[in-house]
Amino acid sequence: MIRLSEFSFFHPGRDDATLVSTLPIELPTTGLHLLTGPSGSGKSTLLSLIKGLCPHYTPGTFTGAIYYNDELVDKDFVLKAQNEIVYLFQNPLNQIIYQNPNLEFCFTAESQQISFDEFMKHKTSIVNSFGLASLWNKKTSEISLGQAQRLLLGSLLVTNPKVLLLDEPTAFMDQAARKLFYEMLADLKQKYLVLLVDHHVSEVKALVDGFITVDQAGKVFQQKQLVDAESYDFKGLKEKHQSLNVSDGYQITLDHVNFSYKKEQPLLNDISLTMKAPEIIAIRGENGSGKSTLLKLLVGALNPTKGKIKQSVSARDVVKNTGYVMQNPEDNFICDTAHEELLETDKDLVKLFFPTKNLNVSPFSLSEGEKRRLSLLVHLNPNKKVILYDEPTFGLDEKNKYFVAESLLKFRAKNILQIIVSHDETLIKAVADRVFDLKDGRLYET
Repeated sequence: MIRLSEFSFFHPGRDDATLVSTLPIELPTTGLHLLTGPSGSGKSTLLSLIKGLCPHYTPGTFTGAIYYNDELVDKDFVLKAQNEIVYLFQNPLNQIIYQNPNLEFCFTAESQQISFDEFMKHKTSIVNSFGLASLWNKKTSEISLGQAQRLLLGSLLVTNPKVLLLDEPTAFMDQAARKLFYEMLADLKQKYLVLLVDHHVSEVKALVDGFITVDQAGKVFQQKQLVDAESYDFKGLKEKHQSLNVSDGYQITLDHVNFSYKKEQPLLNDISLTMKAPEIIAIRGENGSGKSTLLKLLVGALNPTKGKIKQSVSARDVVKNTGYVMQNPEDNFICDTAHEELLETDKDLVKLFFPTKNLNVSPFSLSEGEKRRLSLLVHLNPNKKVILYDEPTFGLDEKNKYFVAESLLKFRAKNILQIIVSHDETLIKAVADRVFDLKDGRLYET
């Protein structure tokens, strides 16, 4: 059982508490408990406190106490019980160590000195359940973030822990993978205590045994029933933002494009497609199908193995005219502070996404949801001819997803070609003019 007394936690340099609870919180030995709250409210920080990372290994000031089976969670406990309470980070790139997926899978068990017999007892079933065998002949730098999440979660489960702290484990998973994951959660919660952060509340709600909510002010409280959050009408957005009818919009043409990371394994196969501003194009597909690779081809970071990509500007001017929101938010930052990142961004947009946040901080110190918002704002530039978005709503709550959808439609009215890679069906239905599924290396319009 996990028990949190009344507590508060302050991040360094902040006068106001990041998290505060005026009532004790108790969690049983098994079951699924969902952590809810807006982006940046402190849900990930709460998981770090329970794991013992805050304040013992990351800076901050904590008052109160946390107990696991009546034992105080202190610095010594964190080392002693590291294989009992396991933590899947929100961004899998912050947790992967090895280039070899097989070594990565084995690393957690090895580092926690799990015996070989114990490891092998769990390995086969987990590898099969998570579909990991197909990753063994790749590098971790070549797999998608959805595949990386499955790899890391499998490596944690093979240690046979007691408590699972899962921070947005479905953020990069496609819909089919999410469905399988939630079916697995139904079994896991019978054996483990699972604390889950997940913005797909409607999909997982039926499985949940209890709720912990963190509000915008960082106040933490426990609930048996979830109070319905504020809802947003995505369906009527397109009608509010009419598209332009233009004849000279920016155009990208893919002419029989192939791409392979390895010669014997083509990832993209004979893709031909024309896209023209002010369209919003959405591309869906399973994890690892090549969606992010396709965006890298469009921005010129990769070159086709065969075929050609033609754009309305010369190859040397493609980067200058293209905004590219990369899947990992941190890859989008080059400045010392979030404020500096946004000096050229429309101030009304900044105020919409960060109404009260102090932005004179390192962009790398923000929550993952805040990093995603910041990375979007960096590239929402009306002077660009085309903007590419790789999972633009990762880590965002419903309100901020709505702001993203509205912003994309406003940019459509500025005669900008926008191409979205996303598993977010709500966003796709709200904004896309055309939708394509990437399957077996080919694009199919739906």
